[in-house]
Amino acid sequence: MRFSNQFSEEIISSHLEKNASTAGITMTRSTRVLGGSDYFHFEIKKSVNMNLRKHIHPSTPQFVTLSSELSNQFSKDIMESHRTMFNSLTGLALTPDNHQWIGNNINFEMNSSQK
Repeated sequence: MRFSNQFSEEIISSHLEKNASTAGITMTRSTRVLGGSDYFHFEIKKSVNMNLRKHIHPSTPQFVTLSSELSNQFSKDIMESHRTMFNSLTGLALTPDNHQWIGNNINFEMNSSQK
């Protein structure tokens, strides 16, 4: 939940930089972007798990650990990139390019660790 709270605070802070109040902000899964940090993180985790399954069985402790660590890291990296490009987190969503980037990073990391 710490990640979700931080994400929500950053969305609200970004919104308040351009608006006088938080009126109109809804925190529901259906928004997928504004306040939808749980949904965003869920989509990242889904992508991580799909790609990680190609290398590690999901029932292993290593899978659980890597899934959590990589999901948090990729979420942070994608948010940071989006904020750098748009000076805001508004409009943040997992794109096909993000999904491909996650897969490439996992493949690289897993192939490097097997050597």
